[in-house]
Amino acid sequence: MEGIFTAAFAFLALIRRKWRMESEASQTNNTSVLGDATIAAVVFDMGGVVVSDSRWIKVLGRKIAQLETVQQARQKAWRTGRVVPNYSAEEFWSPILRAAGLPLTEIKSRDTCMREAFEVHFEVLGLIDRLKQHGYRVGIISNHMCRWFDHIWESHNLGTLWNEPNLVLCSSRARTHKPNPEIFDFFLKQSGLKAEECIFVDNKPTNTAAAQQVGFHTVLFNYMDKEGRLKDSVYQLELRLAERGVHLNKTSGYHKALSRDLIHLGSNKWS
Repeated sequence: MEGIFTAAFAFLALIRRKWRMESEASQTNNTSVLGDATIAAVVFDMGGVVVSDSRWIKVLGRKIAQLETVQQARQKAWRTGRVVPNYSAEEFWSPILRAAGLPLTEIKSRDTCMREAFEVHFEVLGLIDRLKQHGYRVGIISNHMCRWFDHIWESHNLGTLWNEPNLVLCSSRARTHKPNPEIFDFFLKQSGLKAEECIFVDNKPTNTAAAQQVGFHTVLFNYMDKEGRLKDSVYQLELRLAERGVHLNKTSGYHKALSRDLIHLGSNKWS
């Protein structure tokens, strides 16, 4: 037991030492230069990048009848809901449940299941935290309905990372959506940033192409597909950001050194 406590204290001391080294390094590296532009902010998509994409088929069940008809009803409801503020659960779910042959009394329960089905990608949040430690501003441009977006935001306290509200944009509040260029213009006007100062990270090529048209630098990144299978690693995201001028090398070295020291610590304390 004494050995475990000794190892725990050694681990905490190691964390503090490494964190201090990282903080000192980050103070001198708060922007990056890409060509003639200075990168000040990294802006993220939500679904597929920061959180999982909607898994509506799991909410309804895979054995529902008339799946194609249900899919069409869902797509129509989604196309409306993503650009209409305060789009209600009844407005969204009623045509879908009718198409599926399910009772409208299930609207509340289905909507609750959908909201709870979104899973936060904590490993991605870790990288975003590292960006902030290096002095980068972070933002979001998301195609989402306010009700779902706000639930994700509040239940996971995402405002602690994205603490500049003017850098957070939900499509239903903007009344436009990706890949329309207007949503990127809306973000720039709201944030006061210039497009060339921003890198936009999204999991859909059509969205990154639209951002490029407005002048954003872009990164294509899909952490997880709709079936919950891992696709791109956070390390790949870090490399793609580095290609566009955002370098977290000092932090990466910190994590590698930490892992190496923990292995050493474990071999001595828990063997």
